[in-house]
Amino acid sequence: MKINIQLNYDFPKNTSAVYQNEECHCTINKSDFVSTNSDSEKVPLIDKFTTQIVYKPGKCIFWFKIFHFGLTLILLFLITFNSLGQTTITQWNFNGANASSIPGTTSSPAPSLGNGTASLIGATTATIATGTDGPCNETNGSCAWNTTSYPAQSTNNGTAGVQFAVSTIGFQNIQLTFDHRASGTASRWARVDYSLDGGSYWTTNFWNNNGGLPPQEFYSFKVDFSSVSGANNNANFMVRIVSIFSPNAFNQNSSLSYLVNTAYMRANDDAKYIPSSGVGNGNYTPGNLGGTWRFDNVTLSGCSCSTPTTLSFITQPNSVFQNLPMNPSVQVAATCSNGTISTCYNGTVTLTVNSPGCGYTPQTVTFVNGVATFSDIKFLRSPQNNLTFTATSSDLTSATSNTFNVNDPTGAPIVTTLAQNNFDTNTNWIYTIGPDVNYGGQGSGSPPATRGVGVVNVYNYSGNNVLRKSYSLNNTSGEFGCSNTITFSNVPSLSSYNIVDFSFNLLSFGIGCGDGCGVETDEEFVMQVSTNGGTNWNTILTKKGFNNCLFDIASSPVTSLSIGSSPVYTTGSCDTKSAFTLSMTGISQFQFRFTANNNRTEENWAIDNIKLTGTTYGFGIPFNLPTVNLGSDLNFCSSNSQELSASVSSFQPDLSYSWAPSIGLSASNISNPVVSELSAAQTYTLTVTDGHGCIASDQVVVTPKFVKLSPIAFD
Repeated sequence: MKINIQLNYDFPKNTSAVYQNEECHCTINKSDFVSTNSDSEKVPLIDKFTTQIVYKPGKCIFWFKIFHFGLTLILLFLITFNSLGQTTITQWNFNGANASSIPGTTSSPAPSLGNGTASLIGATTATIATGTDGPCNETNGSCAWNTTSYPAQSTNNGTAGVQFAVSTIGFQNIQLTFDHRASGTASRWARVDYSLDGGSYWTTNFWNNNGGLPPQEFYSFKVDFSSVSGANNNANFMVRIVSIFSPNAFNQNSSLSYLVNTAYMRANDDAKYIPSSGVGNGNYTPGNLGGTWRFDNVTLSGCSCSTPTTLSFITQPNSVFQNLPMNPSVQVAATCSNGTISTCYNGTVTLTVNSPGCGYTPQTVTFVNGVATFSDIKFLRSPQNNLTFTATSSDLTSATSNTFNVNDPTGAPIVTTLAQNNFDTNTNWIYTIGPDVNYGGQGSGSPPATRGVGVVNVYNYSGNNVLRKSYSLNNTSGEFGCSNTITFSNVPSLSSYNIVDFSFNLLSFGIGCGDGCGVETDEEFVMQVSTNGGTNWNTILTKKGFNNCLFDIASSPVTSLSIGSSPVYTTGSCDTKSAFTLSMTGISQFQFRFTANNNRTEENWAIDNIKLTGTTYGFGIPFNLPTVNLGSDLNFCSSNSQELSASVSSFQPDLSYSWAPSIGLSASNISNPVVSELSAAQTYTLTVTDGHGCIASDQVVVTPKFVKLSPIAFD
């Protein structure tokens, strides 16, 4: 909200302010209002206040009294804000290239929008003059209705001004807004009256401007008739704006004073409310002596209906590319029983995608003029076809949209290296080494084995630096050894990347290569990752040794890993896989650690070429829907049990599992339940839901096999 303080007054120290107008709708904090006194000190005017908004689009007025040692001043605050949701019924903007081009006559200008009649009352006269955005000429064309010939001092209170007749048929919650300007010698007090019967009877003093009409500038006012039920749907509604006596005693100048409700108080700042002294010898000037009121942008507005009943899509969703906003924006209207939009409705509406749609977060938007605009609809998964939205709002009947599709995106990738360590030249990914975790014993050899220490360091293997985990002694199987955990630092700020890739090489090598060179079956390397700063760790790889297993660095084949699965290589042979990669989406940070154990200097686990990269695409990359595979149907011996195993791909963590039916299963909400005690073949369906709400399912038939026993004859 923009604040423009309109005053020419240096605030003394200890100045305070209080609110004067009691009609209040809008709250502003004291930080919005400061003034600079003569000592260049910022003085907060108030702690908090609520006030009547008197406005047109772009302006709003607030009144305050300033108290200082018995001195009372009236200050006017001009505030910029957006107008409330109303439909214009009729408006007079009085615009044209010159006075003669204004529609109608100067005594009864025609409306610029809608239908109605404007007229002068109380013997006032009028001309056309510069408007709010002046001047009134061919270039700018901003004109206003300039009125004069107001009553002589202390005569005809509340009888002279302007009058407007407008039919409000089809509208409710009627409002009047107008811009008003006074000359310095005209009345600063204005009043609004209304009539429900075409002017036969008037309700007077419905609203007044609280004397808030300083001279020579337009100020915007709003009069709210929503409390007047008779103003709704009325063909004979009329309003008038008239000049009135000041309801407060005042000093017109240094020598002329008036009591309450006895005289017109001029707009010039030299006129002061008692007990303050007036200034100079100026006076209110009636008739054609110079006092004028000028009007612009006189508008009658209302709601086409005030109580909506249903929601409707006025801009349907269109097919969209993954990760891009839907264009044009989806719009939902609050409509009344007659089918019109409730332009004054300011509730909220929530837009959700219907199943099986996923990768979209429900959004809640506030209605503006009865229409809610969803300008940032995005889907994170594709392709998806024949989706629909449902719009819901409290107490309103929901609506379902037309169908739309989510298509795969396109765009050239940009790959950024985020962290790496090859233990040679690129070593910015730092790590810490955990303490020895000892195992084993002295063994049965002679002499007995002794305990050594874990060795974790950068080692030059075949001319290439690697990070190895070894042991300080050459013990044998079952004798003393240890494991160590090496943790690499957390990498934050990954949310902007479409894909984050983690890659590394693993190897096993010997030193000396005597008896026992290479990792054994009881020695393993375990890789774990975390995407929440180390709060939770997920095992993505377990690599086991086998009878002096040795394998070197290799760039291929590359084995893909995933969070949520934990493959184990290998128990029956020496597995030589060296290159591994893990691709992730939707993460904000990443960290990894590995744990390795051994008990011989000749047995070395080692890691190299560690790298974390982030990839961005012009429009993202296709993030397809998840798939789940339960493999082939299974047969098992009825006296045993059988583990079911699910392989899930293309998913957003975390996964939830649901097996149906649950008959014979050890659990129905895990990836690998054990089935037992089946008496007949059973078809199981697994439904997997990922972190984006995307769903995949598969089925497997499990058939128990029964042993047929032959009869035994007894003598």
